[in-house]
Amino acid sequence: MKEKAQRSIGRTAVVFQDSINKEATTEPLKEPVQSKTVSKEALNNGQEFTLGLDPVFHLTRHGLYKEGSKAKDYLCQALFVSEVVCNSKNNELNLKVTYFYQGKWNVTDWLKPIQITQNKIMELVNVGVDIPQTKAPSISLFLLCQYRKLTPVTSYSTLGWSKWNNEKGQEEIVFLQDNITSQNGEKSGVYIGERFDIQPKGSFKTWSNLIKSEVIGNTAMETAFLLSLSSITIAYFKMIPNAKDISIGLIHYNSPSTSGKGTMLALGLSIFGNPSQNHPKSLLRSHSSTYRALIKLLSDTHGLLIGLDEISATRGDKYEAKSKANLIYDVSNGRDSDRLNSSSELQEASVHSSLFLSTGEESLSDFTNNNQGVQVRTFELKGLVYTSSANQADHIKAICNQNYGFLAKKVSAVLLSTLPNVLEQEFSMWLQKFEKEFSSSNVESRMCRFLAAVMLGTFLVQKAMGIQMNADKVFDLLCQQNRMQLSSMNLAENAYQSLTRHLSSVENYFKSQRNQKTYSKNYGFITDKGKKRYYHINLSSFKNIMNELKFTNEEGIRKKWKELSVKGDSRFKFEKDRLSNRVIVEGKREEVVTLIFDLETEE
Repeated sequence: MKEKAQRSIGRTAVVFQDSINKEATTEPLKEPVQSKTVSKEALNNGQEFTLGLDPVFHLTRHGLYKEGSKAKDYLCQALFVSEVVCNSKNNELNLKVTYFYQGKWNVTDWLKPIQITQNKIMELVNVGVDIPQTKAPSISLFLLCQYRKLTPVTSYSTLGWSKWNNEKGQEEIVFLQDNITSQNGEKSGVYIGERFDIQPKGSFKTWSNLIKSEVIGNTAMETAFLLSLSSITIAYFKMIPNAKDISIGLIHYNSPSTSGKGTMLALGLSIFGNPSQNHPKSLLRSHSSTYRALIKLLSDTHGLLIGLDEISATRGDKYEAKSKANLIYDVSNGRDSDRLNSSSELQEASVHSSLFLSTGEESLSDFTNNNQGVQVRTFELKGLVYTSSANQADHIKAICNQNYGFLAKKVSAVLLSTLPNVLEQEFSMWLQKFEKEFSSSNVESRMCRFLAAVMLGTFLVQKAMGIQMNADKVFDLLCQQNRMQLSSMNLAENAYQSLTRHLSSVENYFKSQRNQKTYSKNYGFITDKGKKRYYHINLSSFKNIMNELKFTNEEGIRKKWKELSVKGDSRFKFEKDRLSNRVIVEGKREEVVTLIFDLETEE
């Protein structure tokens, strides 16, 4: 429509002037019917609207008129201000103009009020608005008078949870989507951001029936569904004073290509908004996006879910795993990294508390270089099969692409209307169950809090949808998956096992009683004492070896090994005041990492 309008800019004034001459000869208008709100439906039904005293304007489906001394003067085709919003942060006003063009109603993008003033209004000709130049002052006056009579609706560019003052001046927590969900119900609101399509579409009943028929009874699907929903709960907890933080930044489905993981990604995103990969404002984004673009997506969102298909293929600005690690760190920490602008001034970092949901045939640990700091900020479902056939997968995706955006605000309404002590009891019940299954280490406590927030979703779904989920089976599956993840996150043991295997292949680079040769590489030396063999690895060589084995935090590994040594683990030897051992080599004291093996075991 815009392209057609632009092609006709040069002849627009002439065409519209011809229409003015024709319309001016029509028979007199009927008596106006008074109404407070102008709408295209009312105009289509033959209703006339009047506005002003001097001059008096008349608006009908056939056009806008101004009363003259003897007759009504035709100004232009029908147009009116259809929406006025007030930004919740800066109180700036924005408006939309609905206008008749080429036989149908059209709506402008958001405009500033200055754009309908006499000096600016002619620019609307570019999108097909009928503004004859000689009539521009009168048309501008009509629109300005009309928009001032409309009550502005609150607008916002943020999404998800937010805090602001209500009508009584009291601070309250609200959930922002296509409207405002508060403790007292829904209020009118308008999202004016450009990033996502979060306007509910289709039928909640159709979408709900899909959950009942396809998800309920399938434990893998129920688990994935609740993990997606947890973004709302985790972000809500961050709004509550003294609530324990849950620093999870990414949920990952790691399964083969025909497992249905992409289907579960679409289903999870449909909780919040448009999951269609072909839509420019979809919640599902391309795996080829840069780290900076992905972080920008989350800015000022709190409780949203962003999909990232095949994150294992996601490139950073320098195609490095470091960018992927930074992505997960920044998402879980709730803010972008600090950086300077072009004037070398520190930019204000964007904040957020939303999650990424990704899929891939590779595990997260495969492309995060065994970085435990990254791994504790993620949760992974490994090796699960969700759908039984391609037909089932296509059926689920088709319904989700046409019906979405309902459950997020329904669940937010449940959270806001439920007494805090009830939520606390439900959360604590699941937390205690997980804590019985796992130890009280810092890592495992963190994961237990996250999993309890996931299981709280069973309570929320029951309240919001009237659906009873198989909580016990989901709990068992989450425990199973968490054990697998904690096992892979046992960095100290994994590093020890990897290094042990590596040492057997590079033994020639160590001097010993059996090997006195000099090689281009010198990793250290080996000594045998009784039934023990000691590998003394030069500290610099140890760092290089661990880097080759893709263990980036070698100092953290040594720290953990020293803790094990203090507790009696005889495989390691460290001095009390350092993360190394010191030995005399050819009259010089050198820092080494010492590993001890039983000769019987080794041989």
